[in-house]
Amino acid sequence: MKKLEEAFGLKKPYMLQSEWGAIATLIVLIGVYIALLKINTPYSYWFDELYSVNQSTGSFVVLHDFLLRDVHPPLYQLILKFWMFLFGSEEPATRSMSLLFSILTIVAGYKLSKHHGHIFLIILLLVIATNSYFSYYSNETRSYSLALFLSTIVLLQYPFKYGEKSSLAFLVSCLALSLTHYFGLILAGVLLLSHLVFNLKDGREISKVITTGLLAMAWPIHHIVNGSITSKTGGNFWIKSSGLKDTLSNASSAI
Repeated sequence: MKKLEEAFGLKKPYMLQSEWGAIATLIVLIGVYIALLKINTPYSYWFDELYSVNQSTGSFVVLHDFLLRDVHPPLYQLILKFWMFLFGSEEPATRSMSLLFSILTIVAGYKLSKHHGHIFLIILLLVIATNSYFSYYSNETRSYSLALFLSTIVLLQYPFKYGEKSSLAFLVSCLALSLTHYFGLILAGVLLLSHLVFNLKDGREISKVITTGLLAMAWPIHHIVNGSITSKTGGNFWIKSSGLKDTLSNASSAI
């Protein structure tokens, strides 16, 4: 087999170059298979999914008015609107978009993390594919699988090396993530700010980060000035967190 590989210039896929990598690949495929199981099951939309579909059904003016009363940025709803135009508004059709973004998360994790080494790649893909949220949000017409996909790109494209410049992919994915979910805005903001702090002597990097940050803040400012997002402050928001305890609990849901 090795001689055949040498003769034809074939090479094993990166994940299959070790026994642990092969086992991890099998587990990742099982995780994707589990996410695929329910995609054709026409169980009814629940309230939040109905809200997503309803928002993206009307005109852009109606969608804009809906979004100003919502607690989420507009990117997912815009993408869903075009997706529904192409594939319809039935449960399997709209949920397939979330499944697509979940699978793309695995692809992005594989493509973008190989330079971090074999062990990092294996652990990353295992944590993603075996997490219960991966399979759950793959089958829900909500923005979370898109947020997972963009978060993966943002974190893996972050310029960790000293003196490394921010790439266009990093900046664009930060902007897209900020327009997908407000928790994504926080993550993108923290990463942009940290990159800014480490590059205070680089005028070009400063201008790139500030421009991206200003663009990312355009919708939140519009939402605060013209919408009802501020009514969810002061303890009126239904999402509660106990900080580190919730973070560790959610992380441990991966095998």
